[in-house]
Amino acid sequence: MNAGVRPKELIIAVVAGIVVYLITFLYIVAKPLTIGEAGRYNDYKAHYLASLLGQRKIAIFGGSNGRYSHRCETIAALTHIPCANLSTAAGSDLDWMMSPYWPYLEKGDVLYMPLEYWPLLAPGARIGNEAPYVVRHQHDWFGKYSPSQLPFALFYFDCRYLISAIGEMLLASRGYQPRTSVLTMTEQGDERGVTQDKAFPYRSFIQDIPTRVVRLDAYDNAESLKALSAIIDEARAKGVILVGGLPTVFEDTRVPATVVDRLRDVYEGQGACFLVLPNLSKYPRSDFFDTAYHLQEKYQIAHSVTLAPILAEISRAGVCPKKGASAQSRESAP
Repeated sequence: MNAGVRPKELIIAVVAGIVVYLITFLYIVAKPLTIGEAGRYNDYKAHYLASLLGQRKIAIFGGSNGRYSHRCETIAALTHIPCANLSTAAGSDLDWMMSPYWPYLEKGDVLYMPLEYWPLLAPGARIGNEAPYVVRHQHDWFGKYSPSQLPFALFYFDCRYLISAIGEMLLASRGYQPRTSVLTMTEQGDERGVTQDKAFPYRSFIQDIPTRVVRLDAYDNAESLKALSAIIDEARAKGVILVGGLPTVFEDTRVPATVVDRLRDVYEGQGACFLVLPNLSKYPRSDFFDTAYHLQEKYQIAHSVTLAPILAEISRAGVCPKKGASAQSRESAP
């Protein structure tokens, strides 16, 4: 007669399963074409930033909005001030995203941050999108997670992740290159080559994205405020001039004045600058590439032409611009 599974055997089976799971995702399975690319981005951008040590410089930091919609190559050419685009993708912990770059930012540098509209992490998320990279490639970061966060990172994975990871490993072994990578960036770290012709397949998708309303209550998220405050504090401690800004969005996006005022209060309340362009960094949907926040190259450059003289003035003066200072309009940009 079957007496059933004994408690001791059940415990052994559970422990063995956990051990196999952890070995698999900590040391064996990876996503080289997506998750792994994050590390290559960080290394590429940190290497360029390190090459500018000893020079007063401008840096841009955000999610993919920073990478697609801002062009340090243009800003450097116009201002004759070195510029490094440190932006990768939104959704990861801000502290983790900035950690490769702090050693190379110096007193007097300008750090412009047009972060995507909050919440910085998905509602209810305990960890950011950096978790799978940390678990597979950056075990020293485990100490940065709180006791309540670490289990969410370690047990982030499921069968769908395993299957897609195996697929990516097979594709990578055959030399497959993702659509965007360090190979599609300028030396300064900007996304390049996203032309109007390449944007054509995404035209209907762009037009069908629902109109967004940025809500003021998103800025009551304590964790997001804490994460942003930590970045501002670190910049001030290093003598870096931090400048908050607005991300590039569709022209029909509703951004209430109360949201802009709230952002201004967050940055200026901690001694940082806050920069708002006359158009609130809004552009027609036809100017975007494959999704919201991603301008086509032509408009990426035009947006950067508008920003360049303002960031240069902040860099040369070493202080925030006077409130109400005007910026060159999009129509007058070359």
